[in-house]
Amino acid sequence: MKRGIKLGAVIFLVCVFIIIVAPGKFSYQHTLDMAIDWKTVDILGKEIPEEAIKKKNDVQITSHTHKIHGVDMFYREAEIPNGVKASGQSLLFLHGRSFKSETWENLGTLQLMAALGHKTVAVDLPGYGNTHMTYSGDKAAFLKSTIEELTLTKPVVISPSMSGGYSVSFLGKYADLISGYVPVAPVASDSVPKSVLQHIEVLLWVALLDSSRRHQISHPGSYTNSLWK
Repeated sequence: MKRGIKLGAVIFLVCVFIIIVAPGKFSYQHTLDMAIDWKTVDILGKEIPEEAIKKKNDVQITSHTHKIHGVDMFYREAEIPNGVKASGQSLLFLHGRSFKSETWENLGTLQLMAALGHKTVAVDLPGYGNTHMTYSGDKAAFLKSTIEELTLTKPVVISPSMSGGYSVSFLGKYADLISGYVPVAPVASDSVPKSVLQHIEVLLWVALLDSSRRHQISHPGSYTNSLWK
């Protein structure tokens, strides 16, 4: 139960974070141009628009499979409801070891993000949920192909826990393909040298458990928040 409450807190903060930054403005260069000090941003001071909460109930979730590197990968897409203008921003939700794409749907996160006008996709990573095949190849390349083949243009990648095995190495190689990265206590956070992270031009919002502090992901454009002490 306590873990579920913590996950819920993370998801709420992620939603607020995405709302705070105007669609299409997640780039690291933009944060420099606007001189935003992300470490002082009050992410809890922004309310979710009432209209989006209402439109959330109109969102349809569709299920699909797509072959990525030989794996029939299952994913869910939340359709932007009628009457909501598309923001042009894509969001890609990964998941932890004990969860799957359905978790984001059950929590209402996919619906809320679509109701805000974002193209919203959640995947079942290899060996989890409805993606029954496992994958032993280059995980960074797998995530790169996922973004490209699902036509996610400069998405923000939300990556809790286990999925860091895919996203952290991806960040070190293909950061130019995304506009934002929201790791939530990711594994493998020490797999990319800090010297590489220092040159990544993408906005990071890092949510940490105490156990993640040792290998904290950070660079000049990052906002770090420790949720539990």
